[in-house]
Amino acid sequence: MSCRAARRLCGVGLVSAWLIAPPAHSRGFDWFFAHTRKPQSPCSGQHIVASFYSLGRRTANGEVIDVSGLTAAHRTLPFGSRVTLMNPENGKSVTVIINDRGPFARGVTIDLTRGAARALDMHQTKWLCML
Repeated sequence: MSCRAARRLCGVGLVSAWLIAPPAHSRGFDWFFAHTRKPQSPCSGQHIVASFYSLGRRTANGEVIDVSGLTAAHRTLPFGSRVTLMNPENGKSVTVIINDRGPFARGVTIDLTRGAARALDMHQTKWLCML
């Protein structure tokens, strides 16, 4: 088999593998809920599921999104509400201001900006304690 034919075959194999196996980031919230459990650590508030975002131009209240800021989206809390969240895995906490609406994924309670997620050392969707 020539080198050129081998490359073609290898390319077809890579494309086939890419089409068959979904990328890790596409596992989504269904995968999260199927593979994680609510933490057993004590929480003086309520255990919630949090995700984070870094895209968009404006929040629901009209502000320009500052992805490095300490803000969050919640479906029902009034704009300007302050919410303190704690990561039960490392004890880090942050207070965020609600300035957006969402999240719109079933089972997720709050959507943080990347800055708020970074303050909690949160790299993916996670169970947090809302104080």
